[in-house]
Amino acid sequence: MIRDMARKAVEERGVDPDSITPEQVITEELARSYAIVTYLEAHTDDAAIAWPDWQKVLLSERQHAVMVAKAMLSAGIEERQIRVVEMQAQVLGGAVRTILDRLDLSDSQRAQAPIIVREVFASLTAA
Repeated sequence: MIRDMARKAVEERGVDPDSITPEQVITEELARSYAIVTYLEAHTDDAAIAWPDWQKVLLSERQHAVMVAKAMLSAGIEERQIRVVEMQAQVLGGAVRTILDRLDLSDSQRAQAPIIVREVFASLTAA
């Protein structure tokens, strides 16, 4: 059942599982994790009060990003490529911040935004 659900999700996203390389997987994971960290750090002052687990999630995501970066280095993926991914993630995080700021969200919507952004970033796959 899980295999069927995964196959359906892959088909819906237009991903060819046979063409995905381990380098792509780990690079995309670093980009997602770093984008989440960037977003969470930018909103720490605003959201830390509204969401008690904020700091715990931020620390966990930072640790995950470091672990993925170490795995990339161990796998021989160039440090330059890691920097490119980090810069792309910063741009993506900045874009999300700008969008959310311009939406003029209510306090309750702003409190929900980090949770939703994290879920969406975590579910991203290569297009």
